[in-house]
Amino acid sequence: MNERSLCSFDYVLNYNPLRMPSTLIAANCTERHPPQKLNGKRKIECQSLQYKIRVIMFDEKCDSFQEQEETISLACIPVLKAEASVEDHNSHDNLIIGVNAGVS
Repeated sequence: MNERSLCSFDYVLNYNPLRMPSTLIAANCTERHPPQKLNGKRKIECQSLQYKIRVIMFDEKCDSFQEQEETISLACIPVLKAEASVEDHNSHDNLIIGVNAGVS
């Protein structure tokens, strides 16, 4: 999927021998913005899409396992910059394009 993504990313291994599962695969954004030719006049940046996952961690003090949540990155996605204003989206060059659909 990362080969077709507008925002490029690599996969990295997150290893912790005290965790079950011990290895999680996470995405790491490699660019802050999509390529300019795809970006145009839009104020778009690349951001990590995150997911919370339940894991079991071994607690060495108590010699037992405890359930916890960890946040991992699934992919790198294009999003509008937070400072983009409403006026930026009222031009003909916005993200939503109307399409006439013939309904019979």
